[in-house]
Amino acid sequence: MKPSSLTRAVILAASLGLPMAALADTEAATAKMQAIMKGDVSQLPEATQKAIASVEASTKAEAEMNNVPQSVIDFSIEQSAKLRQQALQSYVKALPPKDQAFGAQVLLGDGSIGGGYGKFYFFVSRSMPVSLLKAYSLAALNTGGTLVMLGVRKGDTIKEYMDEVVEDFNNADGQVLGGIELNPNLFDMFDVKVVPSVVWSNRMNLDDIGSGCEDAPGAQAQKLTLQGPDDEPLVVDKPVCAKAKESTYFKISGALNINYVLERFKDAGAPAEVIQHYQDLLADQHGNVNDRNQAVQVTGNAITPIKGDLHIDSLPKHVLQHWQEELATKHVMRGPYGPVFSEDGKDDVIYRKELAEKVAHGLGL
Repeated sequence: MKPSSLTRAVILAASLGLPMAALADTEAATAKMQAIMKGDVSQLPEATQKAIASVEASTKAEAEMNNVPQSVIDFSIEQSAKLRQQALQSYVKALPPKDQAFGAQVLLGDGSIGGGYGKFYFFVSRSMPVSLLKAYSLAALNTGGTLVMLGVRKGDTIKEYMDEVVEDFNNADGQVLGGIELNPNLFDMFDVKVVPSVVWSNRMNLDDIGSGCEDAPGAQAQKLTLQGPDDEPLVVDKPVCAKAKESTYFKISGALNINYVLERFKDAGAPAEVIQHYQDLLADQHGNVNDRNQAVQVTGNAITPIKGDLHIDSLPKHVLQHWQEELATKHVMRGPYGPVFSEDGKDDVIYRKELAEKVAHGLGL
């Protein structure tokens, strides 16, 4: 066996583990070393010989792979994709009959679900003016959408960063406005290069990092630091998501009025009933953007920044309906930025009554 230069390095390292008694005999040690360098490893321990053989096999396989024709590699990728598709088809067939149509849409289609209203994602950054961030928080509140940010500043914990976000722009009168996600995968999936950008999508299961995400071909693995138990940082593999199919979303960039965004999405082919739904939500909104908010006067199709404190006389109906559902089955406590619902724990009966009255008044019950 003639070792490669890489293997010789391994052999030399292994040879340093020879018994001291053998090394005491200078001539014998020299003879062994010369034999090893010539490729004769028969005098090394059996485990070491196996390790060397393994390295040789790996090196040979790597060299052979580098010489594989591209047509063979392409064929292997194609076969892998076919096997994956067959596995998904088998899984869908194994679902209960009532779930098969839904499963086929998600697993065998483009990942989207028709017949619903989808969801809005507002891609923003802390580098944007706070007055503009307040405007997008209000838009997220009124549409039931989500504010999406790329990640936290270096040195911040997720908790510190999120607390600051809520305090600076994502609250009104002590109530959190829009939901927030720190999710770089959504930037990948929807090919968002600049902020602010607005995306509407009817893709499913995008609430967590890696959810609904297919690995981008050839992408190098990356690391992501998350907040673990006891606020300790937790480093995990960050999926690098492939771009979602364009049939599953609409996107527009720029600080644009949300009604204008809806019209542009409608022109681009978004479902008419979806556009009407969100137009109705915006028409019913109770967020007061007026003089006491020191709203910045704008012209054209730009979104209206909010310089002062944001005040809301009555929350949107979809928020109140959510509270109504949660109050029916869960305990509730007063949190720093609105109600905190839980399956167990304490229940603040005074706060519960306050919320119930607010819900009844807002929904006209």
